Formats: sequence, C-alpha cells, structure tokens
Amino acid sequence: MSGKPVCVGDFEQYAKRVLPKAVYDYYRSGADNQQTLADNVAAFSRLRLYPRMLRDVSVMDLSTAVLGQKISMPICVGATAMQCMAHVDGEAATARACRSLGTGMMLSSWATSTIEEVAQAAPDGLHWLQLYIYKDREVTRSLVQRAERAGYKGIFVTVDTPLLGKRFDDVRNKFQLPPHLRMKNFDTNDLAFSSEKGYGENSGLAVYVAQAIDPSIKWEDITWLRGLTSLPIVAKGILRADDAREAVKHGVNGILVSNHGARQLDGVPATIDVLPEIVEAVEGKAEVFLDGGVRKGTDVLKALALGAKAVFIGRPIIWGLVYQGEEGAKEVLQMLKEEFQLAMALSDFAGSYSTALHACFILSGLVYPRNFPLEHPTVANPESAPLLVAMVTMHVPARCCWCFNQSLVQACLKLKWWLEASSAPGDLWWSCKGGEPREYIPRVDTAQDMTTNKFARFADGFHGAKHIY
Repeated sequence: MSGKPVCVGDFEQYAKRVLPKAVYDYYRSGADNQQTLADNVAAFSRLRLYPRMLRDVSVMDLSTAVLGQKISMPICVGATAMQCMAHVDGEAATARACRSLGTGMMLSSWATSTIEEVAQAAPDGLHWLQLYIYKDREVTRSLVQRAERAGYKGIFVTVDTPLLGKRFDDVRNKFQLPPHLRMKNFDTNDLAFSSEKGYGENSGLAVYVAQAIDPSIKWEDITWLRGLTSLPIVAKGILRADDAREAVKHGVNGILVSNHGARQLDGVPATIDVLPEIVEAVEGKAEVFLDGGVRKGTDVLKALALGAKAVFIGRPIIWGLVYQGEEGAKEVLQMLKEEFQLAMALSDFAGSYSTALHACFILSGLVYPRNFPLEHPTVANPESAPLLVAMVTMHVPARCCWCFNQSLVQACLKLKWWLEASSAPGDLWWSCKGGEPREYIPRVDTAQDMTTNKFARFADGFHGAKHIY
C-alpha cells in the first residue's frame, strides 16, 4: 500500500506486510480449505442493489439501537481475541475508537486486556461481553458478574465452539501467544493461554479449547445463563432457522448470525445467505445481527435490507489497529460509516434508515429498496401496506433463490396464488399453489401494486418471481 488507505483491503495489505507471519495468519485464516472464508465476502457480491431516483437524501439519520442502547450507526465491533498482538494498546484502543464513533464494542473473553481495563479506557462507551461456557461454570459465572459490575450492557454467548475448528495455518505455525501476552481475564496459566504452559506441536489454541471449554453445552445451559444475569443475552453463532427459534424459546434477546468468521466448520453457508430465513424464524421476538464478510458500506446496506438490526466487524478493526492503533481503528469505522451513508444516498433511502429500511425481501440476487413506492407509507400501518411483486424474468442458480422462498410460500398460501420460479428457461425448480386464485392476474413485466394484501408482516415487502398466475 502506498499513501493513505482508501478501503478496508488497503489496511489489510499493510498489516500483512508488518505483522509477524504467525500473528497475521491467526487473524486472517479460516478453517480447513477456507471455502467459507472466501464465500462470506463473495456472497455479498452476488447481491445487487436496485436503487430508486429523485428522492431527497440531503438529511440522513444512520442511528439505531442495539439491545436498547442507541448507537450512531448500525456498524459495531465484534469480538476479536488477543488484540494486543495487533497493537500495544489492543482492546483499549478499540474501545476508545468505538466511543469516538458512537458505536458499541463486543469484548472477547480471550482479550489481552481485562473486562475492567476496557471499561476504564472508555468509561462512557458501550460494551458487551462475548462469553464461552467453560467446563468450570464458576469461571463463566465470574466473567458475567464482572461484566455486570463494569457496566457492560449485554452478553453474547458463543454457541458454535464446543471444540476449535482446524485452522491449517495455526497448526503449521504452532500458534500461541507471544511470551509477553496472556488472556488477562484469567488468573491461572491454564486458563490464561500463557506461553509458559506450552502446547506441543498443535495449534496451542485448539489444545486450550479442548482443555477448558465445555463440549457438552446444551440449550439448557442458555437457560442457566439466563438465570445468572438480567443483562440481555445474544446467541452468537446461529446459522439455522430452527436453532434461532430454539434460542428464542430459551430466553435470548438477540441472535448473531455468525459462522465465527469462517474459523470453525468449513463449508457452512455465508452468513448473508442464511440471514433472511433467521429473521423470518424469530418473528420479531429477538433482534437479529450479522457478522462475517462485511468489508464495504454496501455490505452493511445489504445486510440491513435483509433484516439485520446491525452488523459486527472483526478483521477490519484488527487491520486498523495494526495500521495506527486507536486512530487506525477510528479510520476503519469512519470509512465504513461514510461508505454506508453513500450507499444509502445513492440507493435513495431518504431520512432515517430505520424507517426506510423497515423490511425487504431479496430474491434472485436482487436487493430492492424498501421505500418503494414512496407514496405508500410503510411504518405507521404495516397491516395495510401493499405487497409489491416483481414480475420479471430472472435466470439464476436455484440456491440463490431458495434461501428466500419461505416468505413467498406463505404469501402464496395466504393469498391463494400460484407462483413458480425457474433457474433456467423451461427448468421449473420450485412452485407453490395455495388453492384456486381469487382472480386471474396476467403476467406482466413491471411491478404491480397488490393493495389488498393482508399477509405482509413487513411493510412494503418486495417479492420477485418469474411467473405469477
């Protein structure tokens, strides 16, 4: 990189050049062959924005609320462990950067700064604690109690790590913390991942997880955690609709759609691909967030259009820390904020994104702005909002559509329409018939306003299909 960074990728290139190889590999790598690592980013590129024109975007409000706490933008910092490997100030620098930008930070239990140090670094900042369930439940209980005393506003419990995923680079590098660092939230060498302990020829972190983290955790442990604290609890690592429903049943306040930065099980879906079905599954009973693959402001817009309340970023903040500590982390956050605001403006989402982006459906890789058409109010009375059906021919892989068919199925059953979509001419791959149609609706090539629809749980839902009869 020469000159000032102009995108997140520039920060990473700088970090790759200056970090020790084992440290860079630890932050960058995914599990196994890293297919999901690549797909987390590529999946956003498969989605297309479909902007409106000539809407007043001179005033825009990017603020939202996460778990009842207002933030300036729907971009938060996720839990990334051991940040003092990236910069001497580590998590404290990240906390101050988040405070400066008016957003929240999720602190990893495996931080190289303590819960209390991070709270003191940004005493008026917004902090949440990421939590593992340890074999010794008193360790877990102590972390929760310390977070409460330090003023943290929520617990993000990781549910996807009964064991550590196999990360080839970490195995090759025999990864462990540098001698001067430790996981500072723990007192003993066994729990602090100290290099004094020694971890043999494997990834040291994989050995640590096998020794310390409980692989027998069940849904009942979420209930147990719920009984420990009055803080909001978010299940971090959900990729399935049935798991999302189960999490809500066991008392969580939020779902973080996450595949752990593609660092656990390779071959799982990109998080943006499964987001819509999870949003639908929780039925508004829990807030839904997303991490994984967010590298640009347009990625943020697409995640919000698919129903996420906010996104969490991990690696980009690490690259910012490497670049210039607190100032570098602030640069990354400011860059993403400006890119998001630009994407909003160029898509003609006017006013507050929390109203303009109230609801949307994506089909066939097309993201339709949710304030279409503007003359139909979307928030005040969702029950009377129209269903807008995109009747255009789209030839795309079936997998791209399949994620989003549930809302279409329910719409068809409710309205007694027959809908079918095909991935190639003459190749019918999915259809739904909810009885005889109420009236014949001829095929057209433009959007049609169905103002009598009473199904749309989200205002101005925009559905796409090849044929509607």
